[in-house]
Amino acid sequence: MPAEATKVHTKLLKCALEVEDSRAYWQHADPAQGPSGSAGPGPGDAERAFEEYWFGAKSLSRIKVLLSNFRVRYAAYPDSLAVLHGWRRMDPETRTLICHWHLQLADPLYRDFTGAFLPERRDSHRPEVTRDLVVRWVEDQGPGPAVGSGHFLVVACELLFALYQEEARHRGEVGEPQWTDAAIVERILSHNLHGIDLDARAVQIAAAALWLKAKQLAPDASVQRMNLVASALRLSSLPDDDPALLELRRGVESVGIEPSLTDRIVEALAGADHLGSLLQVDKAVRGALAAAEGAIDRQDACSAASRRSA
Repeated sequence: MPAEATKVHTKLLKCALEVEDSRAYWQHADPAQGPSGSAGPGPGDAERAFEEYWFGAKSLSRIKVLLSNFRVRYAAYPDSLAVLHGWRRMDPETRTLICHWHLQLADPLYRDFTGAFLPERRDSHRPEVTRDLVVRWVEDQGPGPAVGSGHFLVVACELLFALYQEEARHRGEVGEPQWTDAAIVERILSHNLHGIDLDARAVQIAAAALWLKAKQLAPDASVQRMNLVASALRLSSLPDDDPALLELRRGVESVGIEPSLTDRIVEALAGADHLGSLLQVDKAVRGALAAAEGAIDRQDACSAASRRSA
C-alpha cells in the first residue's frame, strides 16, 4: 500500500505546488497505459510531452523534472490518479487543495512547513509569518551544515519567493519596483540563502542549481552575488614565509599583538580544510587566546620571581 514519505529527500525539492502543470499531468496520465498498468507517465515520456505541448512552452529539461516529480507525487497513488484523470470539471480551489495534499504526502519538508510551522504560528500570541521567521525555520530544518548540491537551497528559495510575494500583497505594494519577481529573487540570493561545503565542486553545482531556479522564477533577474563558499582555506599547508601571513603578522604586531598569537590562531583555524562549518571557530580562537594569555602570565610570574630573588 502506498504511504506518505517520512524521510527528507531531494526528489521533489525542485517543484512547488505546480497547480496548472499538475492538471496537465492528470489529463495525460491514463493509469491503464503506464508501466505495470498503474504508474502513469514518467521521464521516458518527456519527448512526447514536449512535442505535444503538455506543459505549454516549457523546455525539455524542465519537462523531465516535472514528470519525475509528478511520478512520485501522483503515480504513487494509482487509485487517486485514476480519479484525477477522469475529473474534468474541477474548480481551481479544489485543484489547488489536491495539489497541496499530494505534496504533503510526498515531501516531508513541505508537510512540516504547512502542517506544523504555520499552525503553530497561527496559534501563537503573534501569529504573523515573516521572512526572518521562515528563514530561521528553513535553516533549522537543514540536513546538515554542508550545502551539498543545493537541493535544500532551491526549495528554500521557492518558499521565500512565495513569502515575499505574500508580503507585497499584504502591504498593497504589488508591482512596485522593490517587489518585482526579479527584485525578490535577487534579494533572496544575496541576503537570505547561505551555504558552505568542503568540496568546491559541490558549491559550483549548488550555485548552478540556484541560478537555474532564479531564472525560472524571474527570467530577467540579475544574479550578482551568492553566499556560497568552499572552506578550502589550505591554512594547514601555508608556509611560514607566505607573503600574506607575513603581512598579517606585521599588521597585528603594529597594534600590540604578538606574532606568536597570530600563528596560534592561524594554526587553530587550519582544521577548516577538513571540518568546514563544523569547526568551532570561536572555541578555536578562544583556545589560542587562552594559551597566549597563559604564556604571558607565566612570563610575568618568572619576571616577578627574578626581581624578588635579586
